[in-house]
Amino acid sequence: MDSSSPRYPVGDRAVTLTPVGVPSYALDGVVEMTARLLRRLPVRLRPAARDGGLLLTGGGALQPRLTRRLREALRLPVEVAPEPAHATVRGLTRLCLQPSLAGGLAAGR
Repeated sequence: MDSSSPRYPVGDRAVTLTPVGVPSYALDGVVEMTARLLRRLPVRLRPAARDGGLLLTGGGALQPRLTRRLREALRLPVEVAPEPAHATVRGLTRLCLQPSLAGGLAAGR
């Protein structure tokens, strides 16, 4: 974070906000959590994750700093879903309409 980023007191620490108002610790937390989840992938699924990368969904996917930080930290392709705020609902709707799509999603299989 550059020195021009505003810092605000929160409890016993100062929080730096990104230019769009997202606390830097929140971005760090998402990057760390994603890295942990990728490390927990079964070995046989890791090549697909490396090759296919990540597809971000939800409102947070609209944060360009998050996308950039994930790419840098994970060294994976990271893309934003079309209309990311609605992507999860669209995906769940497809699964409800075509339950057979869920067969390949279970990590334990």
